[in-house]
Amino acid sequence: MNVKSIRIIKASSLDREGLLPLRVKELEALGLEILFDEITANVDWSWTAGSIEDRSKALNNALLEPNSDAVMWARGGYGASDLLDLVPWEKVKKAKNKPIIGFSDVCSAQSALYTKTGRLSIHGPMPATTTWKKSGTTDVDQLVNILRGKATRGEILLTPVLETTSRVVTGTLFGGCLSVLTSLIGTAYLPKNLDGFILFFEDISENPGRIMRMLNQWQQAGLLKGVCGLVLGSFSELGGGLSDSAPVLIEEIYRRYRLPTFTSHDFGHVSPNFPLVIGATAKITANKSLDRPSAVLSWDIADHLANVSA
Repeated sequence: MNVKSIRIIKASSLDREGLLPLRVKELEALGLEILFDEITANVDWSWTAGSIEDRSKALNNALLEPNSDAVMWARGGYGASDLLDLVPWEKVKKAKNKPIIGFSDVCSAQSALYTKTGRLSIHGPMPATTTWKKSGTTDVDQLVNILRGKATRGEILLTPVLETTSRVVTGTLFGGCLSVLTSLIGTAYLPKNLDGFILFFEDISENPGRIMRMLNQWQQAGLLKGVCGLVLGSFSELGGGLSDSAPVLIEEIYRRYRLPTFTSHDFGHVSPNFPLVIGATAKITANKSLDRPSAVLSWDIADHLANVSA
């Protein structure tokens, strides 16, 4: 990627903590031009940063304007799915190729962009969140390196669930926040076929029963058919006295769906939240550098970028 200018938008929830101004300065100090226009708060609906009309205008302008190279959500929460029917997708296809950056609620827009245009997005840190640089700067540094073209690949460490990994798993990388993506099943904004994909999921404040209900919906909709691998990031705040990403949940997911299943502490509503590129070519291989059973998920966008430039 060759991102010099980022348009930050408030297209989901409010920045209640007022974190964005300081984070804009941090990004500018890294050599990026940051474009941002405030929107008017919606006094009738406090769950989003503004009205649907204002947030839609912000998103569409960001996707279509020629003077920015990427679109970054300020924060997630709720509201991105309000906007999907209002995006002029045919115009977006003809406009500058831009990734959407963020996680959580933003995954609905990232899924829509991939489904409608085949374009990449980056599941990764957002500036107006409390997890931004909470455990150091490594994940944000990696994100900036990807955007500025200093890196075309990345990797995260995995742990196999109930079996060791000896074979290589390859596929197209797709995923994000499980509850957000599940809400897109049956819409035009989620791929109808995920044969040949490696899926990654994470979430927050969803108990094991609700997580299994959502995965059942993926299974019953035929969306797990042909999936090459399942990578489970942080499932935070499970409740019921359970630890985050409790083994009882992860092992039950493996037993039910019998996919090559892995866990990772490297992404989710946590810090660090290392970048994962939706639409990238990905591979899972055994990690022979550690004594305990482990694996590595690596992704690469070099071929994709070459095809875009051709």
